Amino acid sequence: MLLGGTVLVILLFAVFAVLVAGVILMGTGGAKNRKYGNKLMAARVGFQLLVLLTILAIYFLTGSK
Repeated sequence: MLLGGTVLVILLFAVFAVLVAGVILMGTGGAKNRKYGNKLMAARVGFQLLVLLTILAIYFLTGSK
């Protein structure tokens, strides 16, 4: 459980970091936003998927009743 919780916290911080980076980049606008905006959004969605899969793995592997 400790390893799963640690991985989950790291992934949650990654989601938050990518989200903040995307919001800041969107606020500045310009060529960088056009170049990296969709990539950051895809990275955020990917990290969110990993968070969901980690939560499901923790739930099923800990034998929750």
